[in-house]
Amino acid sequence: MLESKKLKKEYHFPTEFIHDVPIAKIKKQQIVSTLWVDSPLFRYYLYNDAEKRGIGSCSYYIKGVDLTNNTKLASYHGHLISLSNNNMNEVLTKTLYYNSNSILHSLQPTILSYAKSNDTLFHSNLYKELLAGFDENHDGIIDYNERGTGFENSLIEVISNTSDISAFEKYGDLKATYLRSLLWLKYSNSKWNADGHDFLKMKILTMQLYEAFKLSNNKELNHDLFFHNMVYGKGYWPSFKTAEYIYNMSTIYGGTTTETISEYSAYGSIFKYCDIVLNNSHYTSSTNALLNYFNDLKSGIKPLPFTFYIPIGFGKMNRKPIPNTVETNNPNLTFTTEFNEIW
Repeated sequence: MLESKKLKKEYHFPTEFIHDVPIAKIKKQQIVSTLWVDSPLFRYYLYNDAEKRGIGSCSYYIKGVDLTNNTKLASYHGHLISLSNNNMNEVLTKTLYYNSNSILHSLQPTILSYAKSNDTLFHSNLYKELLAGFDENHDGIIDYNERGTGFENSLIEVISNTSDISAFEKYGDLKATYLRSLLWLKYSNSKWNADGHDFLKMKILTMQLYEAFKLSNNKELNHDLFFHNMVYGKGYWPSFKTAEYIYNMSTIYGGTTTETISEYSAYGSIFKYCDIVLNNSHYTSSTNALLNYFNDLKSGIKPLPFTFYIPIGFGKMNRKPIPNTVETNNPNLTFTTEFNEIW
């Protein structure tokens, strides 16, 4: 509490309720996490706005009991404390809490510092893209009221439509998984759909940036997929190109190697549907269905009768073609599948 009050005064923070967050810095051509402080309350105005309109109050106190150790809970100037043997102890956590769906708003300095670092190293334009997509009042800060192009409406529509498919069509859960995964990607890039739309571009961009954050927290070091002098994990960040590739491949296949392709991915859903409907559930009736299918293909069996069209660059793993996929730059075909019907 004393430290936060000191920092609030020194840096003119609007609140003393702050926490430690990772900040990306360039160090010897690597992007590395360092620690600084931040608070979502720097950018969240709902409580104050509500109070000004006579809805509730920002003042509060805490009263209760911690049932794990039977100590009393209270508050001091809004800070949570426990009372034990007439001693007051501030209750703190070292866990970093955030919402992955609003990562840009809740961990803004973390994400923007990574974008700037990536731009410096690779001459990209991530930082300007994020501000152009979200910063509506052009003050350099993306607050919680600034939601970009309103892509949430599109997300809700996709979820609603695929929920209907899942509920009412035979094997609809497989088709719904397929569509829910790919429609978001399809409409994030104007070259991937016949209408030339990219209204989900900023949503996918923020999720790719979240992927970079997750990769920086890996417990093991890995070599960057595109810049081999870089590593990621243990506080080191990947290049955005690597984060983008891993996110896209994981969305389509569930992983980035044939061993990690998931039966619950878009690709896995097509495979399972075709196997059930056109192959008498030969593979899906047992475990390791996809691996068994890939092994049988190596032995020379005829592939299942489906063709999955994906963008250029997404049809290989470890330089080997992924079965039943065809790369295309035709926006009418991208992210569609042909078999006895067309998805």
